[in-house]
Amino acid sequence: MSNLVYAFIDSNFNNNTSVKKTYSYNTLPEYYLKTLERNSNYFNKSYFLLQDNVIKQIKSKVPSNIELVSIEEQILNTEEYGVVDGLLRTIWPKYSTEVFLYHAFLRLIFVGIFISKFNLKNIIHLEADNLVYEPGSKVFDSNVISSGEFAYGLVSPLVAAPGIMAFNDNVSGRNFLTRIVKMLMAGEEEVLSAIGFDLDYITDMNFLDVISRGSKFFKLLPSLPFTDLSTHYKEFNLLFDPASYGQFLSGTNNGHEKGYHENIHYIGRMIGTNKIEVIFDRVPYVIYEKEKYLLYNLHIHNKKAIDAFL
Repeated sequence: MSNLVYAFIDSNFNNNTSVKKTYSYNTLPEYYLKTLERNSNYFNKSYFLLQDNVIKQIKSKVPSNIELVSIEEQILNTEEYGVVDGLLRTIWPKYSTEVFLYHAFLRLIFVGIFISKFNLKNIIHLEADNLVYEPGSKVFDSNVISSGEFAYGLVSPLVAAPGIMAFNDNVSGRNFLTRIVKMLMAGEEEVLSAIGFDLDYITDMNFLDVISRGSKFFKLLPSLPFTDLSTHYKEFNLLFDPASYGQFLSGTNNGHEKGYHENIHYIGRMIGTNKIEVIFDRVPYVIYEKEKYLLYNLHIHNKKAIDAFL
C-alpha cells in the first residue's frame, strides 16, 4: 500500500541567523487540513511533518489515520540535516537570505530525510495545494518506480515541480538527498553553470531540475500524452499535473481567472495552441486527438478555489 507525506515549516523556523523574515506564516493555513484529510482517503497511511509548536495548534483537528511527525525530534537531530545546514551556512549564504526560498528548499530536505530514515514503501509527497483523484497505489501497481528511484514532473525549461513527488522506498530517499548534497558541495557558481542561465537566485524548482539531469534514479512523471513529457505514460497509464493544469482550471493566487495559462510552461503552451483540452467532470481529464487521459492530481494554485475541487 502507498503512503502520503505532507510538510509545513512556519516562518519562525530559522537555524541560520542571516535569513530575513520578510513576512509571517506562523499559523497553518486551513486548506492544508482540508486537502490532507481528503487526500488521505486514497492512501494507506499519511504523515505530516511539522514543528512542535504547530503540532500543538492542530493536534485535536487531525483524523486518527494521519500521523503528526515532529521535525525537531525526527529531522533536526539527524546527520543528514547537519550536513545540509552546514553547507547552507558556509558556502550558500546568499541562497538562505530569504525565508520563503530557504523554507521551500528545506521542505525537500525534510521530506528526503524522513523517507530515508523510515522503512516506508511507495511514497507520494504532495504540496498542500494538490488534490489526488486516484488511489496512490495506482502509481506503483506495475512497479513502474523501482527501488532507489524518485519521480516528479517538469514545468518549463530549467524548472521542475515539487508539488507531487514519488519515491519507491527509503533507498529512493537517500538517493534524492545524495543528489542535493552533491550539488550543495559543488557550490552556487557550479550549479548556476549547470542551469546555464543567469539567475538572481536559485529556487527549489531549479535544484530539482538539475538533480533530475543524468540521474539513473530519476523517473519523469508524464504530464502530456505526447512529446518527451509523455515518457513512461504507458507504464503509469496516468498523467500528472506539475503546475499548469490546476492553474488553467482554477486561476492563480495572483489574480488570474480560470482559463489562465503560461506559455513558458510546457503544458500551458499546449493549452494556448489548442493542442489539448482540459476538463473537470468530477475528476480532471486531458483530451488529445479525441482520446481522454485521466489526471492523477490537480495542482491548484488558487487556494480560494480548492473547495470547488474537493
